[in-house]
Amino acid sequence: MAMRNLTEPFILMRNNALQSKHIYAEQNLSDRTALVASSSDASDSVELKNVNLESNAPPVWTDALEETQYILSRLRVKIDSLVELHAKQLTRPTLDDTSQEERQMEQLTREIGRAFSSGYHQVQTIKAATRHANGSTERQLAMSAVMALSTALQELGLRYRSAQNHYLTQMKSREERSNQFFTEDQSIFLNNTMTDTWLLESNETNSDSWNNSQQQQQDSVLLQLEDSDDRIKLAVEREEQIGNIVQSIADLRHIFKDLASMVEDQGTILDRIDYTVEQTQIQVQEGYKQLKKADSYQRANKKLYCIVVLASAIILVSFLFIVFKT
Repeated sequence: MAMRNLTEPFILMRNNALQSKHIYAEQNLSDRTALVASSSDASDSVELKNVNLESNAPPVWTDALEETQYILSRLRVKIDSLVELHAKQLTRPTLDDTSQEERQMEQLTREIGRAFSSGYHQVQTIKAATRHANGSTERQLAMSAVMALSTALQELGLRYRSAQNHYLTQMKSREERSNQFFTEDQSIFLNNTMTDTWLLESNETNSDSWNNSQQQQQDSVLLQLEDSDDRIKLAVEREEQIGNIVQSIADLRHIFKDLASMVEDQGTILDRIDYTVEQTQIQVQEGYKQLKKADSYQRANKKLYCIVVLASAIILVSFLFIVFKT
C-alpha cells in the first residue's frame, strides 16, 4: 500500500488559516488597542493587542497648583517691574511730567493685587480638595503643596509691601523737602516785596522808576501764582498716588491675615501627623515585644510537649517490660 507525505499540505493549510484569522481580527479592532509584538508569530510580524488604558488619574487639584505656580512667576516679574518704576520715579525732578509712568505704576499695583487675590483663591481650592483626597499619600501631598504655595505668596507679599513702604517713605520725604524749599522761597519773595515797596515810597518823585518796579512786581506775583498752581496740582497727584498705594497695602494686609491663618492650620495638621507617627512607632515597638513574648511562650510549650511525650514513652516501655517479664 502506497503512503503519501501530507506534511507540506498541512503546513500550508495551517498558515493560510492563521492568516485568515488575523485578517478578520484586524477588521474588528477598536481604538482601545495597541501595537505589540506577537509571541506566536515570527519575529518580524506584529499583532494588535488590547491594552488596559485605565491608569491612575492625577489629583483634581493639579490644575490649581499649576495656575498658582504661573501666578507666582508673574508676580515676581511684576514686582521687579514696579521696583524699577519706583527707582525711575524717585530719580526724576519734582516738577517733571511723569504721568505715563504713574499710570503704569497704578496699573501694576492693581494687577499685583488681583494676582495675590487669585493666588489666594487657588490655594484655598487646593486646601478644600484635601478633604476629598483618595488616600493619605494624596492628602499629604496636597497639604505640602498648600504649605509651599502659602509660604511663597507670603514671601512675595512681604517683598511687595517693603517696596511700597520704601517708595511711600521716599515720596513723603521728598515732598517735605520740596515744601520746605518753596516755603523759604516764598518768605524771601515777601521780604523782597516789602523792601521794594519801602523803596518805592521813598522815591515817589521818580515816577518812571516806580512804574517799572510796579510792573516787575506784578510779573513776579503772576509767576508766583503760576508756581503755586503747579505745586497744588503736583500735590494733588501725589496725594492720589499715595492713597492708591495705601489702599493696595490695606488690601494686601487682609490677604496676609488669611495666609497666616492657613499656614498656622497647616502647622497644626503637621504636628498632628508627627504625633500620630510617634504613637504608631510606640505601638509597633510594643507589638514587637509582645511577639517576642509569644515566641518564647511557644518555644517553652514545645519543650514541655517533648518532656510529656518522652515521659509517656518511658512509662509505656516500662509497663511493657514488666508485662513481658512476668
